Amino acid sequence: MGEKIKALEKAIEAFDGKDISNLKQAAALVDVKVEANKAAVDGLICYCQKDSDTSAQGASWVLKFWWEKGWAFSSSQANKLIDSLINAESWQLRLHILQLLSGLTIAENQTEKLHYHLRHCLCDTNKFVRAWSYNGLAELAKQYPRYRDEVKQLFELAQNDDGEAASVKARIRNIKI
Repeated sequence: MGEKIKALEKAIEAFDGKDISNLKQAAALVDVKVEANKAAVDGLICYCQKDSDTSAQGASWVLKFWWEKGWAFSSSQANKLIDSLINAESWQLRLHILQLLSGLTIAENQTEKLHYHLRHCLCDTNKFVRAWSYNGLAELAKQYPRYRDEVKQLFELAQNDDGEAASVKARIRNIKI
């Protein structure tokens, strides 16, 4: 394992759940196209699957960062991330994986449990999780059109809900189905 990946793992393990500066610095040193490899990404996903401490949040942040830099997740990695999302207790971990959904190919055998989980997240106390859950539903509908009509109805209901946060409604308005 390369020195940069080892330094990144140390930054993840030291992550306090708030200050991302060390994570960002360590993640940026790794060239996603060259040094980030399947084993390194799989290792980060293992952190996410544990969801026992801030390391999972840090690892999910790095995965999102690398995805934004061009990493493409394999189908196996996508399945593991979706499982991590479904089992996540930390709102930060849920949020990061929700933000990754548009970069994942959702396997047919994941659709029902993901659909159920995303619907459940629409009631989350965290408005960011709710907003990105709508985004996840839109992604599910793009990949599996059988969900399109229901998702459109959910969007309409949320837009007309006086109790829904303005930021969630804004996110919905920016989503294309």
